[in-house]
Amino acid sequence: MAEANLDVHRVHGDVTRLETLSIGGGFDLLVDRGCFHGLSDEQRDRYAAGASALAAPGAVFLLHAHQPRKRGIGPGPRGITRHEIERRFGHAWELIVCAPDTQAHLPRWLGDFDPM
Repeated sequence: MAEANLDVHRVHGDVTRLETLSIGGGFDLLVDRGCFHGLSDEQRDRYAAGASALAAPGAVFLLHAHQPRKRGIGPGPRGITRHEIERRFGHAWELIVCAPDTQAHLPRWLGDFDPM
């Protein structure tokens, strides 16, 4: 990331306990590429609170997630709706865009998920 003049640190830890990872705060950009939608309800609450606490004012949060399955329960993450994103993050974030990823080519085992 030297070309972009970025300082990147990789941290291995529990996303539902971000406060225990000693990673500081004031981040301008948070990116979730397929983690949140696989968590339980309790884990989602802890994750949302922890991520919100790490963000700087005016930060951007890119959340890539699957919508819930069309035909019930199956393998893979259970997905998330726009309503749930707004409910869990709305106290600290403003949802600007919620749109399908038309470029995603999901593996067959994911079945009938729609990328969000």
